Amino acid sequence: MSHTIDKLITIGTPNHGIWDSDGWNWGCSAFHQGDECSDMQHDSTFISQLNQIKVPITIKVMTIAGFCGKSSKTDAEYDEVIRVNSVRLEGAENFEYEFYGEYEDDTLHTDMVYPSRHPDVYAKIVESLNLFISMLQKMEILIR
Repeated sequence: MSHTIDKLITIGTPNHGIWDSDGWNWGCSAFHQGDECSDMQHDSTFISQLNQIKVPITIKVMTIAGFCGKSSKTDAEYDEVIRVNSVRLEGAENFEYEFYGEYEDDTLHTDMVYPSRHPDVYAKIVESLNLFISMLQKMEILIR
């Protein structure tokens, strides 16, 4: 059986890595003891190799970056874990979700994946999928 990917939606994914200078390195030592933290550094070999892979143009990509302020250490816009500019991808639909209220998890980064807490993120995903389904339906009509 052949499987294809037509649409990719990511939420808070550090596509270009993380920066210790933003102060999130405490999270690595507290929650992740393996290579994942060193691999996710913005200047790591892993991130460099990962970003050399080009997503086929047939796959529609949307990224969602959370924004709740700026790092007090670097002044970078972030979701308290990941910089907004680390989430963005060239050629993708890049959506920035601004939120300044209270959240149940420790950070906006971990909290914004819950639809009941952040319905705007969920609505953006549904909107993007509906537009994509509509586009596929129009293409099918044209093929007939």
